[in-house]
Amino acid sequence: MPNSNKILSQLRILVQLTQAEAQIAQVRITQARIDAVRRELTHNASNARECTTALRSALRELGGVPDWLPPRSAASPGWSRPPWSRPNR
Repeated sequence: MPNSNKILSQLRILVQLTQAEAQIAQVRITQARIDAVRRELTHNASNARECTTALRSALRELGGVPDWLPPRSAASPGWSRPPWSRPNR
């Protein structure tokens, strides 16, 4: 298969983007004030998780390996605040 490295690379990027989409939707669920918005965000997060699973499966079928590190959480120290707003230590 010519250019399989490009396809594998693009699939890995899509996996990361859909994981980020699911995380953002999950965070926004807790911020939503209206039930309809909460339901839509829950649906979006579920769809993103399903897409991530399908993309990982496609990666494996093409002989690639999905990233073994989990996506960074929005609550991890690196994403909690920009560097300029962190207290000096």
